[in-house]
Amino acid sequence: MVKRRMKKLQNLTNELPKLFRKNIGKIGPHKGRIAELMLSGQKPVCELIHGTQRDKDDLNILNKAVLSKTLKTMMGHIYTENGKQYPSQLFCQPGSVKDMERLAKLFASACQGTTPRDKAFHREAGQILGYSKNDIDHFISLNTQSLID
Repeated sequence: MVKRRMKKLQNLTNELPKLFRKNIGKIGPHKGRIAELMLSGQKPVCELIHGTQRDKDDLNILNKAVLSKTLKTMMGHIYTENGKQYPSQLFCQPGSVKDMERLAKLFASACQGTTPRDKAFHREAGQILGYSKNDIDHFISLNTQSLID
């Protein structure tokens, strides 16, 4: 009886990461899972930042996918934080190159202050990144006070 309960508990424990993985990150966080989502085709476009520990592994994996012609890439905007510069790199599925280029321009103009980070900005970026309308609306509702109409 105890062995059977222990076995069920072990099986449940083994299933928890799978259940958690299915439900995490509709609107984030995807950090640590970007490569998985890109390589499985679940995400059409992504942006990662060089020089950050959180994106290091995903960058290595996705750059190998670019070499094997599985994905396309381009360098993005350079972010500055605390006086340090961090270049971004965008990746996309082969059929999403124009979306990747649009996202790069959108992020660069937002960082330069020529495009406001308003609801329209988040809606367009979210669509390019492959989020559903419901997920985008949810993200915007969570950030309503900081977003401009």
